[in-house]
Amino acid sequence: MFPREASPTLRITIQIINFIIITLLFLKQYGFYFHKYPRVPDNLKYFILSLLLLMLVSSINSNRMLQGIERLIILLLFLYLIYLIYALIKSDVEVHLIIFSLFICSIFSLLMLFNQALKFSFDLIHLYQNIFFSQEFYLGKNNVGVMFSIATIFLISLLFIKQLQYKKYLFLLLLALLLGLLITNSRASILCLLISVVVILYMINKKMLIIVISGIGVIIIILSFTSLLNDIQLYLRVSEAGSGREYLIGATIEVIKNNFLLGAGPAGTRSELYSNLPYLLHSPQEWVISVIYELGDMNQTHNYYLYFFSDLGIVGLLLSLALPTIYFINCRKVYKAIKSIKDTHYYIILGLVGSGIFIFTRGLVEQMNIISYGAIYYDLPFWLLVSILTFYTNKYAEIQNQ
Repeated sequence: MFPREASPTLRITIQIINFIIITLLFLKQYGFYFHKYPRVPDNLKYFILSLLLLMLVSSINSNRMLQGIERLIILLLFLYLIYLIYALIKSDVEVHLIIFSLFICSIFSLLMLFNQALKFSFDLIHLYQNIFFSQEFYLGKNNVGVMFSIATIFLISLLFIKQLQYKKYLFLLLLALLLGLLITNSRASILCLLISVVVILYMINKKMLIIVISGIGVIIIILSFTSLLNDIQLYLRVSEAGSGREYLIGATIEVIKNNFLLGAGPAGTRSELYSNLPYLLHSPQEWVISVIYELGDMNQTHNYYLYFFSDLGIVGLLLSLALPTIYFINCRKVYKAIKSIKDTHYYIILGLVGSGIFIFTRGLVEQMNIISYGAIYYDLPFWLLVSILTFYTNKYAEIQNQ
């Protein structure tokens, strides 16, 4: 929940305890009977093996081999954790628990967010500065935006289940999440969530999609005759949509030109930026890059696909495209098997499809929250979804083979 800066000792301690507990649960269930261990679909397995091999080769080829090996080890530990979670999914009960945990984490983040909002009387400017850029309060707007968006996507999908209990409370949670998402002002999450919701509504109820689009159109027309539209545009910073990212992308492209085949190494682009900088030092462009440069210790390209290209070369770019391809292929397999049933599984799969659309579309403007070399704070929500999808992929493959 908390980033590395928020008490590193506490963070590491909690992670070690979690690893031990999940490992013990796994061994209790499977022991050392390797033939009983759940299998991973071949396409996902070959993707992971290719990624690990590429990271190793790219690390050896780079000027920062030890840094690359460190990232490789961290990713291996992260994938080990994800496999254990996947292996412990034996039925719908565990799937529901994972989705429920996403709701709980979102509620916890909402409470933190609203508590801070009350302190600033919902003054969005001061709220934005003090929540997301404070050294005392740790709540990354992009990560919270991803969590809120995934929870929203699942809520929208699950609310179509006729027998679903507590619909009123879930609908209230949906409204609270949307409000929280607006407060975070995570433009990438908001826009990609809209795309995802359009696809979900198209798959579930085309008439409702038309009604929603028409309603939004009417609201925009009404707002255009008021000053509220200007306020909304200011809030979303439309005039500064690039936020300096175009300069960073330009610098990253220069890194790619000089490291086309195997990249700069895992998380190596950041170290290569200034040696390949296409701008003068102390220029406005360089100042923007320096600000973003100091935000983290990894590639800050703000594009998942360029992120892989610059770090791992042309093969990395192909792998970055392979992951969404594999994800949606597996979604399609399960969807085809259950689309005529329209039970709870159907709506969960729609939530997985919508979340995938959200995550990989967002990857065009943000590089984190997909594969960040094992950074749990960024990547865990997405890979929990991969675990659920893998469980259903294997389950329905077994049914079809019987």
